[in-house]
Amino acid sequence: GKKDPSLGWRFTDAWLSMAGNGDKGLPNGLPVDEWGIRMEGCRPVGSSVERGGDVNGPASVYSIVKYLDWMKKYAPPQAQGMTFSESGPVPSQGNIAQQIFWYTAFTADMVKPGIAVMNADGTPKWRMA
Repeated sequence: GKKDPSLGWRFTDAWLSMAGNGDKGLPNGLPVDEWGIRMEGCRPVGSSVERGGDVNGPASVYSIVKYLDWMKKYAPPQAQGMTFSESGPVPSQGNIAQQIFWYTAFTADMVKPGIAVMNADGTPKWRMA
């Protein structure tokens, strides 16, 4: 939740596209990719709706509003002051039940012996999809 470049690329890289940002097509949606950027060939030509993109389009606005709503309602209070890198290892502490996005770089933090999210036999108490 803390203002940080990592938050910006995490939204454009995953959260906006999960909400329906961009066009269907391969690769990555044409002419507007999953980041909301309109492409002409291999050249980015606009990200805002006014320039033919989708970064501030309805799906994007909806997804940001939903993120903020869920952050305020369900996240631990300290989450609003964390960067993406700071928040990554938090689920391994056993204080949250779910995370909206998780990068595989944090998988190692979730399988250390003896942490709250591991069973006594060394198997994880969680699933990752």
